[in-house]
Amino acid sequence: MDNHNTVFDNIWVEESYFLGWEFQDNNLKLYLDLYLTSNHPLWDKNCGKGLFGCYKIGMLTIKNTQNVTGLNPGISKPKWNNALGEYTSLDEINTIQITGSSLTIEMDYRVLRVDFEQLNLKLFETSVFDF
Repeated sequence: MDNHNTVFDNIWVEESYFLGWEFQDNNLKLYLDLYLTSNHPLWDKNCGKGLFGCYKIGMLTIKNTQNVTGLNPGISKPKWNNALGEYTSLDEINTIQITGSSLTIEMDYRVLRVDFEQLNLKLFETSVFDF
C-alpha cells in the first residue's frame, strides 16, 4: 500500500489478535485476526457475531526489514483450535502505530518494532485455511 498510515483504517486493533509469524531473509509475515468495523469495505454483516464489526484473518507482509525487536527469527504459524472453532491467539493487540517507515505493535506480552521498506496488508475471505 502506498500510504502506510491508512493500512489499519476501519480496523479496531484493540479487539484484534496476533496469531503468528514467519521471519526469514529480512522479510516478515505477521498473521493477525483483525476486527473490521462496519465502515471497512470488506465488512460483511454475516461474517461474525458482532453488530459493529467482524473478524477477518489478515497477513501483514513486511519486506526488507531492519531493526526487528520483539520476535525471534523463524516461523510460528497460526494453530487452529477445533474445540473453539478459531485460531489460537498468541497475544492481544493493544495498539498499532506506523510512523514513516517504522511499525510498532504493542501487545499484552510483547512489543514488536520493525523498520521496513514496504508493507502490505491482505485480508482473507475465509477464516480457515492451511498456512
